Amino acid sequence: MGLTCSNENCCDDLVTREGASRALDRNVRTIGRALAHVQPDDEGPPPKWKLSTVPEALAARDVNGYSGGGGASPVDVERICAEVDWLAEHCQRLLDRLEAEPDQARRLELLQENRNGKVVGRLFDALDRSVAIHDEASRPLAESYVHHEMKGKLLGRICI
Repeated sequence: MGLTCSNENCCDDLVTREGASRALDRNVRTIGRALAHVQPDDEGPPPKWKLSTVPEALAARDVNGYSGGGGASPVDVERICAEVDWLAEHCQRLLDRLEAEPDQARRLELLQENRNGKVVGRLFDALDRSVAIHDEASRPLAESYVHHEMKGKLLGRICI
């Protein structure tokens, strides 16, 4: 199904899964599965994507036979990797600031100011998405590495 716009800016409109379902006349669960590993343009709540992103996600899902159990498109993999890299950079800068601060109370303030702590949560979410794109055979190894090595070490450094 093609996306036709009545004006030149409508494809840039932000829509929820439900809004995309109405606009494209597709089942909301199908839309939700297609967008499951696509970073929202607005995290919400509720999360929203550019309307033009949705047909791409649906096409990638159709081409790859994606059913939520791995097999993400190369575009999705690239997006998730870029997101993890970007968030990891921000977390590293935060860790550097935390480790340079000798006062425990001030470290807590640093975590709370400017939503610094949310960067860690967003990184954890992105790491979870990176695990979800693995096929069933490799997912347990990826999950073990992400949860025990990456998340555990990061939390250990924050709690110093």
